[in-house]
Amino acid sequence: MGVRLRDAKERVLDLEAAVVDKTKAAARATDDFVHEQPWKAVGVAAALGLALGVLIGRR
Repeated sequence: MGVRLRDAKERVLDLEAAVVDKTKAAARATDDFVHEQPWKAVGVAAALGLALGVLIGRR
């Protein structure tokens, strides 16, 4: 039982590291996009905010 638990813990830690790496990569990509295309980023944020407002307002 101890070996299985240790293996499961290693898999969880590996998965956590992979998720952290992917999250950091996504944050870097977003930061790069915002710096390269600030007005597009503002437009995307406004469109998402409007869509979210419409969806929430329907309830």
